[in-house]
Amino acid sequence: MKIIFADINKSFINEVDEFLHSNLLEDIENVSTFCGSFEKAVNNDNEINCMVGAGNSFGSLSGGVDLAIKNRFGFQLQERLQNKIDEDCCGELNVGSSLIVETLDNKIQLLGYTPTMRVPKSIKNTDIPYMATWSMLTTINKFNKSNPNKIDNVIFPGMGTGTGEVDFEIAAKQMLYAISNFNKFLKGKSKTRGLRKGYVIEDNLGILDLI
Repeated sequence: MKIIFADINKSFINEVDEFLHSNLLEDIENVSTFCGSFEKAVNNDNEINCMVGAGNSFGSLSGGVDLAIKNRFGFQLQERLQNKIDEDCCGELNVGSSLIVETLDNKIQLLGYTPTMRVPKSIKNTDIPYMATWSMLTTINKFNKSNPNKIDNVIFPGMGTGTGEVDFEIAAKQMLYAISNFNKFLKGKSKTRGLRKGYVIEDNLGILDLI
């Protein structure tokens, strides 16, 4: 599965690019970046069949990239998303959970949705960008196991970098650690079932080599 980080904020994309080329992570060959809107990323000859949205637990596509998603696909997508949250989660999708809904769009057929906050608020000094990315990846993996039309190419925005006020560097590193750990597991490189390398929360964020 190919992953494209697409974001209108050049500072976030620069942080992703810097960490991608730092040689500090393994198994991230499937990751690339695009500075601009997800619509432009798709029109840039990228074959995309899933766009990831990261909003609140109630599926309100009201700001940032979520509003852009609603503007691109129409209000019907928000209604379908909220109906799915009602059916599967009694109206509230927990942070750290994800789901996938059809967009009825020819170019991007699916929306992956993973909330980074229950309600709009700051999520500084948390590992929520890692959690949301990990949850979305595992949800896509489960989807691909049971659906003939698999998700091969997916766009991720910067998780928590808008309303959530997560620092661009922190968000980029957390998301890339999640992707690296996910790819390692699929390749059979995770040798233990214990803690994995990544960001953990103590008094402040730090990297711990846990494996």
